[in-house]
Amino acid sequence: MTLSPAAVAFIIVFAVVVCLTLAFQFSIAIPWFKAFMSGAPVSVLDVLAMRLRRINVASVVAAMVAAKQGGISVSCAEAQQASLQGVDLRKITLAAIEAKKRGLNMSFSELVDAELQGQLAEKLKA
Repeated sequence: MTLSPAAVAFIIVFAVVVCLTLAFQFSIAIPWFKAFMSGAPVSVLDVLAMRLRRINVASVVAAMVAAKQGGISVSCAEAQQASLQGVDLRKITLAAIEAKKRGLNMSFSELVDAELQGQLAEKLKA
């Protein structure tokens, strides 16, 4: 029993669609769903844009979730910018939460700048 060329073409197209659907699910939908369930403001387009820019989506989403849970207001753009600058997002997010607990009035971007200058610990001691 041989398959017609149309049937073979249909099977190939179907396999490609299934592969693309799985790739979408793992690379875009899962990080977005994690952020959505935690209440972090990350959209599907943000996740897609991060993938296209080759930003570590998992670290940005984890930082956004931690910031949300810690009561810190951090935009997705700020977290992406910090990631592109090469700082440790987890460290900066925890520093922002600690600064808030201590009553220090520091923005996320100020902490990123302090980390880039190697002065994060000094900023938090103030």
